[in-house]
Amino acid sequence: MGDRIAVLSEGRILQIGSPEEVYRKPVSPLVARQLGQPAINLLEVKNVDGWWLVGDGIELMAAKPGSLEEILLGVRPEDIAPEGGSQAGTIRVVEDTGPNWILLVDWAGSEIHIVVDKEQLFRTGDEIFPRINPERAVLWERERAESGV
Repeated sequence: MGDRIAVLSEGRILQIGSPEEVYRKPVSPLVARQLGQPAINLLEVKNVDGWWLVGDGIELMAAKPGSLEEILLGVRPEDIAPEGGSQAGTIRVVEDTGPNWILLVDWAGSEIHIVVDKEQLFRTGDEIFPRINPERAVLWERERAESGV
């Protein structure tokens, strides 16, 4: 891979940057979904009293002062810890990829993927408490998320 890449969709350049920059700071969900396996988790969230909430009021992480009211939150599967959060989730699938597990989890009204190392054994039906790494989360305004640019 080169030191600069361009992400294309339907003949349009969506983003140009280093592989790390495009992966960690994609300009839109369309760009984010083109990189990574499993794909980035996308959650619709609302800013209520300084917290990003999903669904029926589940707190995911703190919102920065002055943040918009409604956004799309993106978080890579490797940036969610299986423990440390306040809301329980249920593991639906455990996929063995060799060095890691990929967990498909019902959590906060959504299905999310979490990539974890094999230090801990996980089984279908286990209850876990996912925690998003807020330093790695990406936030998009509604218009940008819907337009793909």
